[in-house]
Amino acid sequence: MVTDSNRVSEVKIGPPLDERSVKSHYSIQFKFYWPTARPPSFDSRKFNWKHGDYVAMSKHFITIDWHSALNNRHTQDSYTSFLGIFGAAADLFVKRRLPRPAQVKPPWWNQQISSLVRRKRRLFIRKRIKRDDDQLARNHAALCRLVKFTVKMNIIEYEMKLAQTDKKNPKLLYSYMNRRFASKETIAALTDHDDQTVTDRTRICNRLNMFFFSVFKPPT
Repeated sequence: MVTDSNRVSEVKIGPPLDERSVKSHYSIQFKFYWPTARPPSFDSRKFNWKHGDYVAMSKHFITIDWHSALNNRHTQDSYTSFLGIFGAAADLFVKRRLPRPAQVKPPWWNQQISSLVRRKRRLFIRKRIKRDDDQLARNHAALCRLVKFTVKMNIIEYEMKLAQTDKKNPKLLYSYMNRRFASKETIAALTDHDDQTVTDRTRICNRLNMFFFSVFKPPT
């Protein structure tokens, strides 16, 4: 009945549901434990520092007793206290905004390719609905070939244009090359202090956090 057996306790078997029948099911009483509050959802919004009420923030900082907040403390403790005060002030006086979506479209992308891709997506949906329609399948296959050919020709034309204007605008060429051949580095495995290879991402993250935290002195 549950995924975690620790959520159920004090199970008691009660009387049968139908006392007149010998083969009746028995009733069961138990206690079910459930968290009272949901964990807070992750807020992906970022501070929009251009739209902040810094006059009110300055007045807020004036009211804080910095002497008692930072004096007679270790440097790390003082810095942690300062970050907490500044973070609370930022939540009060600085607006948040959703992060801007990353530009994932390549530079050779144009309106013609966008139109063909939309047509191909719509045709694919219709083909999935009408699986017995052979004409839709042939049209979808032909459109896929057209999209592939159009993308290839646009890449050739864009790279030819870069080659012709590389002396006038070399940054554009280098930017395209770095974007084309760039590869993101990821940590796939990590060896911990027990010489064991860790491949789970959560364990890798926790191990790195423990290592970086060991640089600082624990708070008093």
